[in-house]
Amino acid sequence: MMIVCPQCQRKLAADDSAVGRQAQCASCKTTFTVTVPVSGPSVPVSVAPNAWPVNAPTSVAGGGHPQIGPTIAAYVALAAVGLLVMAFCIPWWGITITPDRSDGYGGLSRRSDFMEKSLKRQVRNIGWYVSYTRILDIDEMEDVAKGNRSWTGRVWGWDCGSGVATLVLGIAAAVTLCTMMSSKMFRGWTWIGLFATALMGVPVFVLSLIWIIVCPSESISPVLSQGAYAGPFLAMVGGLVLAGISFAGGVAGLQAFARDAAQRAGDAKGR
Repeated sequence: MMIVCPQCQRKLAADDSAVGRQAQCASCKTTFTVTVPVSGPSVPVSVAPNAWPVNAPTSVAGGGHPQIGPTIAAYVALAAVGLLVMAFCIPWWGITITPDRSDGYGGLSRRSDFMEKSLKRQVRNIGWYVSYTRILDIDEMEDVAKGNRSWTGRVWGWDCGSGVATLVLGIAAAVTLCTMMSSKMFRGWTWIGLFATALMGVPVFVLSLIWIIVCPSESISPVLSQGAYAGPFLAMVGGLVLAGISFAGGVAGLQAFARDAAQRAGDAKGR
């Protein structure tokens, strides 16, 4: 009997026993449930042994190497977006000051050394600290340095431009992928959306990497500790995965589209 691929509309040949089971289009590699038989020219179709392994990795024609299809890439990219949302909700940078309360000349010497080094750090990173004055109060840091109390300050994802940009680009990528995957208008064109989301992943990776490099990280043991927290690292991984898997899925979809176009052109010439 003859069936139609819902993705590329190719007419395929299958056994009568394939009705109700999963079939894989030999042209675009889409896996679907066989329901409506049709008639006309066909290409071979491989029937899945069971009804669940949809979107399993396929093979490049003639190569035998595993290839990531656009649908699989889209789901992995959505998982990467989840990492970007998590990165927005956790700290990106922090500082902890624990004054040395040791008695005697040694303790006083260490406190004096801390005050001197702390002042140098403040001058060197004055632009950074001023940008986050609401979070990091220099006067409060000096008060802590005198040995009165300990203090911890954190910069969360929503407190910095890089964190906000990570969330915005992640949401944009999710909306693009969900629209391309769910809308009948864009059926078969998910690979175009993957190229777009790959471009969104690149700035996320770059911004988080710059944050890790630029943020103050010089510590004065044992009284001052500062540096990047998990936020930018999670965003960097999410951006890298989003860009890489989206690009790979886009390329796979483009190759399938080119093969289908060439096959259609060959069929037209044969007629």
